[in-house]
Amino acid sequence: MLTNIWFNLGCDDLEKSMKFYKDIGFTIIQQPEQEGEMFGFKAQTGSPVMVVSRERFKQYIGKETTGNDVLISLSVKTEEEADKLAKKVEAAGGVIKDAPKVRNNFYGFSFQDIDGHFFNIIVMA
Repeated sequence: MLTNIWFNLGCDDLEKSMKFYKDIGFTIIQQPEQEGEMFGFKAQTGSPVMVVSRERFKQYIGKETTGNDVLISLSVKTEEEADKLAKKVEAAGGVIKDAPKVRNNFYGFSFQDIDGHFFNIIVMA
């Protein structure tokens, strides 16, 4: 039986990626043995998302990676939080792909981080 789930995302520049996530307000988690190879971030409760150097990522899957075809959805509590996060994403160098608005019965937006990964931020009613 599964007890936990997390995502691993490859990146080209670990320090630059870490700065991006810090700049948009995410809490960084990193064990000493992960330094220079990976770091993570997570919500107050739940599983972490790990950002992994492409070299380390290659060790896990046995091949080079070039694609970024996963959409990770994260939730926030209010529309105001979503709007603030969208501004932080742009200021940190991310690209808003779908501006904050009501869509499919929820408020949210999507963005692409500096490594090309796609995120969906939602406020569930």
